[in-house]
Amino acid sequence: MPISFKAIIPKPFKSQAFDRELLEAMQETVDEADKEFAKTYKDFNHKPKFEKDVRDTGSEIIGSVLTSGDPSKENPYPWVQRGTKVRRARMTPDFVSKTQPGVISSRSGRGGVMFVSKKLNLPGIEARNSEEEILKIIKPRLLKKAQRALDKATKASGHGI
Repeated sequence: MPISFKAIIPKPFKSQAFDRELLEAMQETVDEADKEFAKTYKDFNHKPKFEKDVRDTGSEIIGSVLTSGDPSKENPYPWVQRGTKVRRARMTPDFVSKTQPGVISSRSGRGGVMFVSKKLNLPGIEARNSEEEILKIIKPRLLKKAQRALDKATKASGHGI
């Protein structure tokens, strides 16, 4: 009995489907991260400026949500997020911080700065580290979105099962 073989040749691979789907998943994730960061300063009088970026380098897709600017009276966000070794500001006796370490959302807070002096050497601001808390929320979401994007792109590329 003769045996015959027939080659199964796959359709041409459409890599654009992968780029499109993964870029979309990254953009959605960056938008979600931006919303989470907005919770950290919602009650601030001086709101920081954030820049969102998603780009495809050819070998990887990079998404970022970054705050810009140096810390200042008008932009205290970097001091609050990263913390300081020394506090140069004397706060009012009724002062209650708008943020807490390990908590994403800010609250209304109370009080404020009485005066600032380089002569003051008070205990510094404790870092809030919201980035770590937001990462705990965003990372699993990104992994799910990336898997769905890969599944969808595999089908769109003509190589899905």
